[in-house]
Amino acid sequence: LHTALVEDGRGGKALDLVNTSDGTRVFCVVRDVLGLVRTFARLSEHFVAEFRGRFDAGNMLVHRLLDVLRYAGQLALHRLNEPVLPELHAGVFGALQAYVHWLAKYAAEARDSPDGMHAFAELVTAVSDVCADLLLVGGGEGAGEGGGGGDG
Repeated sequence: LHTALVEDGRGGKALDLVNTSDGTRVFCVVRDVLGLVRTFARLSEHFVAEFRGRFDAGNMLVHRLLDVLRYAGQLALHRLNEPVLPELHAGVFGALQAYVHWLAKYAAEARDSPDGMHAFAELVTAVSDVCADLLLVGGGEGAGEGGGGGDG
């Protein structure tokens, strides 16, 4: 995705879907990823309903959503002129929001275990870091440049 980004002449970046040989493919991949993200959001209730049996899968999915948000923040997708990119960024945040009940269940289950509480606290910290990065650098010039945040 980052290879299709070009300067837009106003100090920002845009996705070059015309002059990039892979532009159409990038656009299609972004739309497909958005569809997957929406599907993952809809599945969140299943991870809550069978929390213990699906904990590992739910935990992995939340971490992958955070990875996508970090990458989107580094590219400052929310600031690009191509409408599908801010939509993707917002969609990933929406999918993460869908897991708030899963996070609440995680907190309740982890309460009795020091190791569980530590892992939960790390996950909540990662979520907070990703959100803070967007809020702190998201609106300013050079957003996403060096403000990528978390390392895990």
